[in-house]
Amino acid sequence: MLSIDDARSMQKVLPYVRGHDWQMEVLLDPNGDFKRAMNVNLIPHTFLLDGTGKVVYQHTSYYEGLEDQLYEIIKKIAAGEKIPTH
Repeated sequence: MLSIDDARSMQKVLPYVRGHDWQMEVLLDPNGDFKRAMNVNLIPHTFLLDGTGKVVYQHTSYYEGLEDQLYEIIKKIAAGEKIPTH
């Protein structure tokens, strides 16, 4: 997970993650460098990468049930299937 919180609020990110017992690595982008490099304008923004590090799928926004859809897409990526881009 990548947080785009700025320097004023980034101190709250890790305690928030730990408080929810999320089992993932959290990186910080307080200057927005990654956000700009990846042309992210809306959050949340999800990127899925293949085994070579190439972005093969991305999605902006969240809705209930998206986790299940992402899981199915991840299985397809792992199987080497092509994923339609959005």
